[in-house]
Amino acid sequence: MSGSTEVSIPLHYPVIFPITGSAKGPVFVENMSPDLIDVRTDEIANSIVLKGLQYGQGSFVLTREKVRSAIYVAIREPAGVLPEHVSITVTGNPATRDFLRDSAVRSVLAKTSLKTGSYLLFDEYVPFDCPSFLSRGESKSFDLPVKIENPLYYPVRESVKVQVVNKIVPTSEAALLMISNRPEKIEEDGILFQEKINPKKPVRLLYYHQNSPKTIDREFLVKLTNPSTKTVEMKLLTGTSGPDQDVFFVGHRSTVRFLQDYSSDAGQIITIAPKGEFIICRAFMRPGDVVSGLVEIHLLNDNPLSVIVQAGQPDIAFDEEQVIPDDFDPFRIHPKGVFAEPNILSSITYNAGSDDLTIPVGVSPWLSDIETGAPNQGNYGVIYKFNIILNNQSGEEKILKICFTPVNGIARGVFIIDGNLYETQLVRPGKTSLVTEIRLSPKERRAMKIFTTPQSGSCYPVKILFKSN
Repeated sequence: MSGSTEVSIPLHYPVIFPITGSAKGPVFVENMSPDLIDVRTDEIANSIVLKGLQYGQGSFVLTREKVRSAIYVAIREPAGVLPEHVSITVTGNPATRDFLRDSAVRSVLAKTSLKTGSYLLFDEYVPFDCPSFLSRGESKSFDLPVKIENPLYYPVRESVKVQVVNKIVPTSEAALLMISNRPEKIEEDGILFQEKINPKKPVRLLYYHQNSPKTIDREFLVKLTNPSTKTVEMKLLTGTSGPDQDVFFVGHRSTVRFLQDYSSDAGQIITIAPKGEFIICRAFMRPGDVVSGLVEIHLLNDNPLSVIVQAGQPDIAFDEEQVIPDDFDPFRIHPKGVFAEPNILSSITYNAGSDDLTIPVGVSPWLSDIETGAPNQGNYGVIYKFNIILNNQSGEEKILKICFTPVNGIARGVFIIDGNLYETQLVRPGKTSLVTEIRLSPKERRAMKIFTTPQSGSCYPVKILFKSN
């Protein structure tokens, strides 16, 4: 209790602080700022109770025995205001716990008032009681622990009541792939990518950007805007990651999250009010930080949307003309633009015991930008679907190994195999990583489905290898 202490409190809400130290006996308070703070002692609980009366900075002195301690108090505005409850509608067969959490966080963010520079986060240090999954047609409610942080304001930590319904919505494939990856390194503020979304053509959006290590802090934003006077309803599938300094991990993590939701058709139904907007990603990027995302946008009515990817100072709006210039380099291509038919389906038969089977992913011919003809070298953001027939014609058990090997550079892989997720570590070209093993009984014939996509931050093309004894 000796010396001085600095604390911060919100306006009007009492905050309890324990009294520490070895001094005993009655506690005396000398309030130097009675117009700013109310100070009360609770000697039974050995604590003091502070309440801010108006914003500002005040102080008081505590005395116990011969020990005096000056306490400086900052009465700060909250970093934001949270809604008491939100209602969300999702799809999925089923919708998993992680997906429900992420959907709820997005909905809470959309209805939260944030001070400039504040960020809303899921509070991982608070117990989270959420169903492990939600089947189609079911509804549940749970409390979502979140926090709002900002060094200039008082932090907010509360739980928001969430009501969720899993709705049955017809599925459809993305017709267009939009990519924002050029310039990959952000050197200046402005719009990185902007396009209109047609209701008749579902869109898959891939973005991957790094805030240049030699530049300033920036806010990265991906948003959907409704330019019309009518409400827009859409189904949103998301896989986002970052900011982080690990250029490989960020792209890998966003791919994992997207493929998990894509394989179970886990999406969130979003409505955007006339002239309104919806934030898909808001991230504070330090120099060197990377953000990545792979999302799908399926409009459910006849009203269009616009998608904007931008980087700059918080709460600054850009005109449509403030587009960051391209840094197109024919010898090191980072894709950007709109690409048609971003799904590749193949049917393959493999006879166990025969020669190794090689399945390429991300090889030429690549998708081309429908306006410029520039290639999406590596086919990043393209979903590869393989229907494979495994055939063991022998009279003995066969062990099949599915392996991953890069071709030209370091890469990681993510695969959904018969509904199960498999990941690789970073693998160098020429090296092979085991994805999984499968046992085939004598004379067994089995059908297998594999989903995968070239992931941002890794070097594609790669090969999937089937080997058997």
